[in-house]
Amino acid sequence: MIFEKLTDKGIWRPVSEKPVLLRGGDGAWDSYGVMHACLLPGNDGYRLWYEGRSKQKEKVEGHIVFGSEVGYAESKDGSAWEKHPEPVLTPGGPGTWDSHHVFYPTVLRHGEELRMYYHGNDAVINRCSIGMAVSKDGLSWRRHESNPVLDLNADQEHGLINVACPNVVPKAEGCGMVYIKERPLSDGTGNIIEIAAAHSADGKLWEDDGTVISLEEERMCISYPSLLAVENRYLLWAWVFSHDPEKQEMNHLRLFGSADLLAWVDLLPEGWFNTWTDNLFTRRAFIPRIFEAGENLYFMFYPIRFEKGVCDTGLAIAEI
Repeated sequence: MIFEKLTDKGIWRPVSEKPVLLRGGDGAWDSYGVMHACLLPGNDGYRLWYEGRSKQKEKVEGHIVFGSEVGYAESKDGSAWEKHPEPVLTPGGPGTWDSHHVFYPTVLRHGEELRMYYHGNDAVINRCSIGMAVSKDGLSWRRHESNPVLDLNADQEHGLINVACPNVVPKAEGCGMVYIKERPLSDGTGNIIEIAAAHSADGKLWEDDGTVISLEEERMCISYPSLLAVENRYLLWAWVFSHDPEKQEMNHLRLFGSADLLAWVDLLPEGWFNTWTDNLFTRRAFIPRIFEAGENLYFMFYPIRFEKGVCDTGLAIAEI
């Protein structure tokens, strides 16, 4: 069974020690990092949307601030990519909810159009909401008129401060989403990041299903989910980490399984570190995105040379 085979971390093989998607040169819009790639396979190759970063400011309130936009690339084999020269989705106009950055694209087909779900933020650091854009060609995108489609207002009573990282899959009726929520801990000692779910009949109007995976008892955050629909079930890889600098060695990748996007089983409680790199930061900040690339073929895009936001993108392949 493919579902069971994909739970084995030993099936993945990097295609090269070198990245397959590189940062742009000095002055380019993606000169500081390329990451969080989203794949769509086609009859004649592959299409990729990704987050590109340019460094804007060193720090604001203790946070390194990047300029993030969404880029596009094409490939015949998944290894050699030709990037479109300019970003295909840029921040919104002044005063809009995504006026500063747009991140983490998830693109899927819907009839004759493409839909991109992404998160963006305004002038407040890390205050994100989730939006949607549509396109005919994957290059020219039009924002949905009711954006954001999932924002902070739905859960204000719980002190919600961030919703981000949308992963959307079609279902028998409508579609489902997993994403992250960030909120303050009840004891006031910091914030916790959890995995939440939502559902929609049309992909535009979403109903929040609340938190579905939380590691609050472990005092760990779980973030950057990568969702894959497999044989009427779901696998979800996510990065588990601590805000405490003294507990960084505990950071790792975790794998969960579900039949309905609501109840999840921990399939890899011991965690997974990236052994394909000698860079300790990259090894612990293992944040892949995983996609079906063909019949019994799966691609994993993951960060390489990830240090203080600087990274290229690597590729590992599983043939099942």
